[in-house]
Amino acid sequence: MAKTRGMGLLMFWCDVDPEHEQEFNRWYDGEHIQRLLSVPGFLDAGRYVALKGGPKYLGMYELEDHHVLRSAAFLDEVRYRPSPWRQKTSGGHVGRNYILNAYRQIFPARATPVEATGPMPRIRLSFQPQTPTAPIEPTITPRTGRPPPRPNAASSPKDHPRA
Repeated sequence: MAKTRGMGLLMFWCDVDPEHEQEFNRWYDGEHIQRLLSVPGFLDAGRYVALKGGPKYLGMYELEDHHVLRSAAFLDEVRYRPSPWRQKTSGGHVGRNYILNAYRQIFPARATPVEATGPMPRIRLSFQPQTPTAPIEPTITPRTGRPPPRPNAASSPKDHPRA
């Protein structure tokens, strides 16, 4: 059977105080990702850091299906039997603004074999300027909430500033 892209995602976000960051990153890279990827149904993992704003850290896990989060392999080996390192270092313990969400793909309803998928489709946009026959006037002015006065035929668009 051809390998397919996953139909589920597990995502987490968190901030970590500077005094815990080094240990958190060592645990995450040294134990956590490998442990999750050893669970059948976890296909891939990615880890990101915000360039600005927050939460600072984002972790994404591609799942074969969202039901893997209810599997005995996940619950028994990861969820309910955390390692001592995880118990003191995970984002749920040292993190702030901690968010953990699971997602199920709703469209397309079936996964496509990886071999049949290509890069994201590209959209070609072109702009062809059009000369309007009349200046575009606002229908309601923001300051008064009333329609603007109608220009007379002798006035030009410069006489009527846009809102």
